[in-house]
Amino acid sequence: MLARFTGSPAIMSVTCQRSANGLTTTMIGAQIGTMSTSHHQLADATCPDAQPVPVVVLHGIYGTGMLFDGLRAALDPARYPITAPDIQGHGTARLVTGPLDAVTVAEALVPALTADGFERFHLIGHSHGGAAAQVIARLFPDRVASLVLVSSYTWQPLSWWERLGGRIAPLAVRLAGTRLIGMTTRITRNGGGGRRLSAVAARNLARQMAANDAHQMARALAATRLFDSRPWLHEIRAPTLVITGSADHMVSPRQSVLLAAGIPGARLEVIRRAGHIPPLSHPDEFHRLVSDWLAEVDRSGRPLPAGAGETGVQGDRSPTLP
Repeated sequence: MLARFTGSPAIMSVTCQRSANGLTTTMIGAQIGTMSTSHHQLADATCPDAQPVPVVVLHGIYGTGMLFDGLRAALDPARYPITAPDIQGHGTARLVTGPLDAVTVAEALVPALTADGFERFHLIGHSHGGAAAQVIARLFPDRVASLVLVSSYTWQPLSWWERLGGRIAPLAVRLAGTRLIGMTTRITRNGGGGRRLSAVAARNLARQMAANDAHQMARALAATRLFDSRPWLHEIRAPTLVITGSADHMVSPRQSVLLAAGIPGARLEVIRRAGHIPPLSHPDEFHRLVSDWLAEVDRSGRPLPAGAGETGVQGDRSPTLP
């Protein structure tokens, strides 16, 4: 039904204001005669000074910024411009001689992001990059509009196979080299458990592995044993989405349960049959989760608190997690 109003012409009022996540929103209302309508929030693009909030994506060990090429294509570049730096010791930054632990990686990234004009950003981190992302969110809370942790960890020696892998993997990569490991990955299409990678995704991952230096990868793998965010996860205040694959054989999915339980209001999403690299093994599901998350953060400034009681865990919390 249409409502018709009579009286003096409508006077429209438009107010631009910045929301909690750093985006500018438009509030619009109308006055018709002596009656004023309530304000309604419209799309950010309607505000003349609205600015997109960039998305910073951090890959894990053996990876490069290429890991998130699919996400770059899936998101609107005008709204979510993506920057995907090679983290310290990897890819184009492989010649770095300093420590490669998550804290050092994080402390090196933030000044570089500042120099490039990234004052506030959505932050996505995969595996070791997720550990660095946790550090950034803790130390620079005003810079992080939201946080997405993918196949990441709190304390690497949580399970017996993580403890074993933490000791064997550095030696293995030194002996085999990244090219041989990449070639094996291309043939087996192994994405760290779960459903096999497509041939295209396996080639993508093999190229990333080959772009890295074996000695640096061994140092980075050894450095994962130094990280433990369990004592300070509660200090992270950014809206947080935690994503894991149910069949991750490299980082236990229980790590993601701990992350979601430790970060206030965090949400957990489990991708069935995904291994360690959901952006490559399950790109459609991964891109949908990230896109929906960013849109939700943009609409509300901060998503509604998780609805799972004191743990803060939402989404698929199946007891069948390995």
